[in-house]
Amino acid sequence: MGEGIRVSALRELLDSAIRGKEIASQFFGSLAGAVEDVHLRRCFRRLAQEEWDHRKILLKHRRELYGRPDATRAGRPSEAVFGPLARKPVIGSTDDLRLALRTAIRTEQEVHRFFSEASRTFDDRSVKVFLRILAEEGLAQVDHLREALAMVESGSPVSRRRRSVAELRAFAGN
Repeated sequence: MGEGIRVSALRELLDSAIRGKEIASQFFGSLAGAVEDVHLRRCFRRLAQEEWDHRKILLKHRRELYGRPDATRAGRPSEAVFGPLARKPVIGSTDDLRLALRTAIRTEQEVHRFFSEASRTFDDRSVKVFLRILAEEGLAQVDHLREALAMVESGSPVSRRRRSVAELRAFAGN
């Protein structure tokens, strides 16, 4: 693989990772806003913040290496890897929350595989290490998500944070 192709591939990988971290942060932020349980809300807020912090780190490295990202370029790999998180979760029941958490777990496992495989395609040691760190961050997120799923599975009271329109009207009528 030529040097120009490797530079381009790493730039595209960073752009995709940045977009993916944005998607994941928004997803976890949506989950935080959809649950009533204080511990779960705190967990999702922490996950959203961690993803946003990871995004900032990636953005810093991207700017140092290649300048600012081109906002007009579509990041196909981020959609392929993070796509399941791109839709705002609708949490109407505990089963919905379980499904959202399982989707996030599978996605973070795919993130781990994606960056692990990517680390094997570059010869530069610093790039390999950087990509392996990204892969390990995916596994750390899986651990946090499994903790959240365990909270849900334990039967702790989990319900929607926002009331339905009918409930609000009934409440307002009292």
